[in-house]
Amino acid sequence: MSKRYLATMSSGFLLLVSSLFTSTASAAESGIPATFYTTCRDAQIMASKGQSDAVSELIAQFGNATVEARALSLPKSDEIDTLVVKQLTIECKKDPDGLLISAVDTALRNLAASTAQH
Repeated sequence: MSKRYLATMSSGFLLLVSSLFTSTASAAESGIPATFYTTCRDAQIMASKGQSDAVSELIAQFGNATVEARALSLPKSDEIDTLVVKQLTIECKKDPDGLLISAVDTALRNLAASTAQH
């Protein structure tokens, strides 16, 4: 199968997409921080090995980025942390090998939408 694909953009131009990745480049090769490659499963393993503080910090960083980038409004309450963990658990159960940053993003968007309805 060819690694070259043509995709039609809405403007009518053709975009040549070549060299699709068949394997993930290492963080060092891509220039992307290694934390961005953390999956839900990785975070669960880290937490089970006593690295809960590191996982919490990572989730907080990803969460702050999501809230800022998407201008989300989350309620300020004592239970917000519990609600975030509950929603993140739901997302990570759907795709344990999915990127944690994506799960955090989806969890916070869902939480913001559900709390805005109340």
